[in-house]
Amino acid sequence: MGLVTDESELRNAVFRDEAMVAVLCEHGYLPFSRPEDSSYDPVCFDFTSGFGGYEPAVVRIDHEEILCREKIQVLQVLSPGFRLLLEKLTIELTTGSLSAT
Repeated sequence: MGLVTDESELRNAVFRDEAMVAVLCEHGYLPFSRPEDSSYDPVCFDFTSGFGGYEPAVVRIDHEEILCREKIQVLQVLSPGFRLLLEKLTIELTTGSLSAT
């Protein structure tokens, strides 16, 4: 395992690309992670649908659409909510059946 630097820490790595973060936030998406496959696609909370008292969905956004066209393309809805995503991952981790999302 390599040395973790300030630049590679999740809290810094997710927000490093200021242009991408600006487009995401402008369109109602808050990035908080990246996929486990080392893709540059941001994983975001989706605040676009006014979730009406529920937590926002967790989605994967196509980074190329953002960087090339400043447009948002949701590639995958990972979960209808963050709590549900955590529950699913917890079950998969405890049963040893972690599946690709």
